[in-house]
Amino acid sequence: MPNTGRTTNANGNGARNLQEKPPNSSAKNPACQAGAVVPNSQPKNFTLSVRGDGREIFLPPLNPDRLYQVTVQGTFAFWEQGFIFGGPKTHADGLYKADHAGNFVREHSWLSFDGLPLRYKESLQEDREVHRYTFRFYGKSKRISARLDIEGQTQSDFRTEGALTIEVELLPENTPSPFPESQYDFHKRLTQQKLAAEQKANEKKTADERAALESDLRGLQCRAHRENYFFNADFQQKYARHHLQEISSKLKGEWASEYDALMQQPGFKQFAAQQAPEVIQWLESRVNIARLAEEMIASPPALQSQKKPKLNADQVRALKVRRDGIQAEDRIARTKLKAEKLLKARAELEPFPLDPDEKESLGTELAQEIRDIGEEERIDGKRGTTF
Repeated sequence: MPNTGRTTNANGNGARNLQEKPPNSSAKNPACQAGAVVPNSQPKNFTLSVRGDGREIFLPPLNPDRLYQVTVQGTFAFWEQGFIFGGPKTHADGLYKADHAGNFVREHSWLSFDGLPLRYKESLQEDREVHRYTFRFYGKSKRISARLDIEGQTQSDFRTEGALTIEVELLPENTPSPFPESQYDFHKRLTQQKLAAEQKANEKKTADERAALESDLRGLQCRAHRENYFFNADFQQKYARHHLQEISSKLKGEWASEYDALMQQPGFKQFAAQQAPEVIQWLESRVNIARLAEEMIASPPALQSQKKPKLNADQVRALKVRRDGIQAEDRIARTKLKAEKLLKARAELEPFPLDPDEKESLGTELAQEIRDIGEEERIDGKRGTTF
């Protein structure tokens, strides 16, 4: 006769044979066999079983916006190898194992869902008398696992008998949630927090970029105001012509690099156009000067004759009169200057206590030197110095 065990419920009311198959047992429902393949869908209700051999079984994908109830029911037994006939068995259900008197009072954490022991599931309700334990959870789009792994035992050390039945039921949409917030609200809150953090980081990045642009723009404004002569088109032509070599060898590269670096900076051109349009004008003026210089190098202007136009009699006469007038003005200014210096020389020598003859000699010599100033430049009608 097979060995059977009996247990008493927590209140001592009645007992049942552990070998009796619970309702909806795996023996009557082939879909409940351990390791049964469940279709990859979102069924409303289904049943499966898990054995104490440590093997995982997987629930199908479930609707993450809906609430489900899981019911774990039944008992199983295991014993160590070597005690085939009459050996001590240990009986257990989803949360408790039996003591020496057959009372299911010793807690265990062997059954887990999605890696978390059944004992620590939220909304867990216990009915130890009939070995039924229920909890509720929001579905997951990924397939979660259930596993019954007897702690401290390996498959080679023990044998198991029986399995626990797991029933999953989709609850009506209006079923109150047992959690402070639904899984949907929880993920929604996390998403909102993540978006808020990203927005804050983006705002800080934008503010930092704007501050950097403002700093760069202030420096460029000073340079643009200091070099506003570059804005003039006629000046650009003259500058390109007179600094052709320097522009080609040095300035062209420096101006192009600075222009590219600033114009390729995100938002700089639009920001500068709004806050300091003269900076854009200044940058483009320098680039235009470099372009003009390149054009002059590539296509030098043809040399033109430098012959002076022939003057008529009136033009020649006017030039002579102008030249004579300039020379007369020069001589008047020169004579006036010499007279002033002669008077100053006499006044400077007067206070000295010198012999009258000696003082006269020095004065005559100094006066002659003053008269001779500039005379060597005016020989044979040559142009004198203009004051």
